[in-house]
Amino acid sequence: FLSAGLYSLILHIIYGNINMKVMPYIGGSAVAVILAGLIGIRVFKKLNREIITKVIYITLPIMAILLLKDL
Repeated sequence: FLSAGLYSLILHIIYGNINMKVMPYIGGSAVAVILAGLIGIRVFKKLNREIITKVIYITLPIMAILLLKDL
């Protein structure tokens, strides 16, 4: 997922989509992502480890295939 995200970031920079005009939106999104991550960590710690492990093992390969399909 990191490589797909970096690839997307590089393309946005090359195409000129990231400039000072969109920086407030990027900043707001970054704050929202950090807050959601902190909330997600708290919720994750309360979940049943066996169930979450099964969900991850099933969805992670599916999501990776979907990302690769779009490249």
